[in-house]
Amino acid sequence: MKKCIAILLAVALVVSGCSLFGGRKLRTDLDAIVLHNNFISNLTSGKVVKSEYGSNSWFQRLSGTREVIRFSRNDLAQRVMRFQEGYPIIPWMFDSLGYFDGTHFFYNYGGQWFVDQHDRFDHKLQPDYLGIPADLFENYKVQANEVYETFSGYDIYIQLFDGTSNYIEIDGTLNQDQLFKNIRISYYNYAVDAQGNPYYRTEYTDISYSSVNQPVAVEKPRDLSEEDIQYLTGKYDDHRSGASGA
Repeated sequence: MKKCIAILLAVALVVSGCSLFGGRKLRTDLDAIVLHNNFISNLTSGKVVKSEYGSNSWFQRLSGTREVIRFSRNDLAQRVMRFQEGYPIIPWMFDSLGYFDGTHFFYNYGGQWFVDQHDRFDHKLQPDYLGIPADLFENYKVQANEVYETFSGYDIYIQLFDGTSNYIEIDGTLNQDQLFKNIRISYYNYAVDAQGNPYYRTEYTDISYSSVNQPVAVEKPRDLSEEDIQYLTGKYDDHRSGASGA
């Protein structure tokens, strides 16, 4: 009798282990959106790579963008960020796009540095810029919000609808500490071609994370000198004081 029970327990353990090892186990006690929001809220440092591209033509793929963001905290506990931009098809080539020193955002245009006086780049400083845009949950209805436990961590799946024929699918992978490794946002927008045939115009945002909450060096761009920063900061302060006095 004891031998039979032992065999049954062994079989049950093997089946349970195989279901997790060979597939995924739905975790109804976890919420994909909550996992994402908690992760973004607790991000203090790391490296994020964002690629945005379409897939309906080679031109869309070739004209996509790839952005590398490094961020950390300075001695005043302020977030500092470095933005570099490139192209998915040329992964080794990047241009300096912007630098945030904790108080001012400096951006490069045509090889020259400027300070953001009109909050044009304020969206890049928002927490959700490093993950799923918050307005998606405001403008779309959540149809699926699932978390699956895997052998190496967790997978998430979120499906959003706008009430018409457009929808969004979000897939993500987390490690066992519930830290995201990557996210893919797939946009499906209903369209009709010149011949009157319906199809979905697809666009993707791929996000990968590394060095999460680990020491990350956020170096100032080489061509942005301390003299430039002081000069541009002075222009920013003069603009703000003039605006407030107007």
